[in-house]
Amino acid sequence: MSTHLSAHLRPFENLPWPNSIKPVVHTLWEWYDALWDISLNPTPEVLIEEAKRFEKQLPPILLSPSLAERIFALTQQFSWMKPLLLRQLNATPQLIPPTHFETFEALEAFIAELVQPQIYALAQLADTAHRWQRDMLNELAKAFFLSAHLLYLPEDLRHNRLFIPRETLQQFGVSVEQLKEGPPDESTQRMLWQWKVRAEVSLSLAYPLAHELPHRYARAFKHWWLGVLELLRVAESRNFNVWKEPITLSWLQQTQIRFQARFGRLASRNR
Repeated sequence: MSTHLSAHLRPFENLPWPNSIKPVVHTLWEWYDALWDISLNPTPEVLIEEAKRFEKQLPPILLSPSLAERIFALTQQFSWMKPLLLRQLNATPQLIPPTHFETFEALEAFIAELVQPQIYALAQLADTAHRWQRDMLNELAKAFFLSAHLLYLPEDLRHNRLFIPRETLQQFGVSVEQLKEGPPDESTQRMLWQWKVRAEVSLSLAYPLAHELPHRYARAFKHWWLGVLELLRVAESRNFNVWKEPITLSWLQQTQIRFQARFGRLASRNR
């Protein structure tokens, strides 16, 4: 699913990184994409074995040798990185289709193992992974995940993955079959509106990171934050019909976001 994510959705990807760090960031997002890809077909036992081989730095079973070599090099360069990546790899059996969670709490536990380490690693590179910043980073991970899996819901369904918990489907009287068929009826729209609000709340709780990041990164983070908020607003304006066409930002919207990120005051807002 993540391979085709818009750059507007990936936290920290487009920060003005030093040239020495840009390849590291690129490799970390390539790693994140690969975890989704290798989880499409294998048995849990194969993924468990892959994690064991990763821990011992043995040749991979499913990961590409090129990516594994670069990741191993990063874990040598950054000693703190290996435990984070191993947590992610250990979470991949939960991605094997059919993927579905019973409760939102179970989904949050999964986000904590797959997505939070990704955010922690990137934040560490930006010198923004201190203990007092962890709650904001956790909300950032949640905001990223919830936003992405609202906007890319049809793609998830094509891979027999659904991250809207069963309890939420039952609460709104929506079936998996309805979601697969699309477009959304009123019940589905209400459910996706609630999902959007959850994402916005997490965005609001993460936005103080703009003041925690080193100054050189703050504007780019504001740009990302405003961009995700605008993508969610556009989705709502289309009645959450993410089945019809991808939710994207127009040139004018992107220009307005760049202007606001540069000259406007970042404010927490739900729209």
